[in-house]
Amino acid sequence: MLFHGVDIPAVTTMATAQGLTVSLAGPSAALARRDGAPVVRPRWALALLAPPAIFVAMVALLARHPDAARLVLQIATVGVPALAAIATKGLARRAWPGIVVALIAAAFTFQGELVGQVAVLALLVLSCVAIGALIPRLGLGHPAALAAGAATLAIADVILVALGPVTDATNALDAVSTGHVPFFGEAVVGTVHMGYGDLAIAGIAGAIAARQPGGASRVGLLTLVLFLAEAALLAGPTAYPATLPVVLALAIDALWRLRAERSSPEDRYAPERSCAPAS
Repeated sequence: MLFHGVDIPAVTTMATAQGLTVSLAGPSAALARRDGAPVVRPRWALALLAPPAIFVAMVALLARHPDAARLVLQIATVGVPALAAIATKGLARRAWPGIVVALIAAAFTFQGELVGQVAVLALLVLSCVAIGALIPRLGLGHPAALAAGAATLAIADVILVALGPVTDATNALDAVSTGHVPFFGEAVVGTVHMGYGDLAIAGIAGAIAARQPGGASRVGLLTLVLFLAEAALLAGPTAYPATLPVVLALAIDALWRLRAERSSPEDRYAPERSCAPAS
């Protein structure tokens, strides 16, 4: 049975968060290329290798050395709000301080409650939007290589979930008590958990899709739908890879655009140009 025993509102919230990360990261990445700030020339090898390498290294570190989880969470406690502030400043130039302060205040005040969980989720989403905006400035803007890197990350996620290191890494983070400080190690809404990598890959996808008009919005919506479809089939007591909806959404959008270009009436019925000189 679809969605059997699943917290549907929480799953829908997570799906919306992942799709929204794609949709917001696209304009942010496009703005980063237009605002005159220094943009590093894309390096295809870096774009291909960096996303999966960082993901695998982080999972391996937490799975093999659980004591490192405290340091990771300490870095996240500072880094996530800082990145969220960067993203919010780009999206809402005048209102960004109030938005960030309100989210942080809600995360602290309502820690462990639904309002606090959603506030933390919003900060995680915005931090990954900032990652998408930073991609062209870090030399990761090669679209084909970056898409291949995202796909490699998703494949690594599937393998590591099946073999167990992702679960071990998650358990290491969950075992750390953060006291009165919000937990930024993963997104938690109700009984549903989603790793930071599942949102980070959405930020990467937004940067890739931003190169096509309306691409980020299309891929974001596809991500939302595919996330819900995956949850309907796989959600339950065991972990499953939530990076797949993002990569599949990118692939579907690319195939749709390719088909549209091949079947374009303008290209098919365009009159041949005459090579005769004008009289």
